[in-house]
Amino acid sequence: EFNRPFPPEAIGKSVLAGMTAHNGDVWIANEFGPFCFAKGQLKKFDSSDLIVEDRFLALAEDLRGGIWIGTINGRLWHYDGARFTKYELPPGQPRFRFWSLLTDRDETVWVGTMGGGLLRWRGGLLQRIGAEQGLPNPTVLQLLEGDRGELWAGTRSGLFSVAKSEVNELLDRQRTSVNCRVFTAADGLPSSEFTSEHQPACWKGRDGRLWFTTLKGAVAFHPNDVRPNTLA
Repeated sequence: EFNRPFPPEAIGKSVLAGMTAHNGDVWIANEFGPFCFAKGQLKKFDSSDLIVEDRFLALAEDLRGGIWIGTINGRLWHYDGARFTKYELPPGQPRFRFWSLLTDRDETVWVGTMGGGLLRWRGGLLQRIGAEQGLPNPTVLQLLEGDRGELWAGTRSGLFSVAKSEVNELLDRQRTSVNCRVFTAADGLPSSEFTSEHQPACWKGRDGRLWFTTLKGAVAFHPNDVRPNTLA
């Protein structure tokens, strides 16, 4: 049986991102702000909580139970259960849409952007890595982590993986570029273009397999089984 826990008008009739937190709360994000459905009640956050004149695109939860929200205007919000804290790129840098979010065990938040590459949040600071440092595509639509500490990113021109250690070394100024492995339809993907607009669009299964959605269907694989194509 399907039922509506609240009227569609309560959230504006659209959902751009949805997520169930570990405590059972359901988080919803769209052009009208973030919402939290907990214990049978829908909570709508307003201008007293955060900047609501935005479009909320992505959701993630960290190991402490904190909720992270990415927006179309390049804002990263963190909710600790009591209040929101805003993070942005340093002044003078362009604004990018924060399209996908991934939290890891190192208390790091990874942000995939529209045209701005990959961002790392750590210790209250946002830093960026782009095509000029070796990323094959600056638009990161989907983000997952493999069991060996590598990031997997779905883009508009294929799937790529990069070691987190290399990205961290670059952002910590210990190297100048990273090495990425790129996979396209020529390697067996149903399409080289991955989906956007709604999150989550990718998922990591309990068996370690990674699931991504493309314009021509879903693809699933275990990253430890992927072998590079050695043919020219």
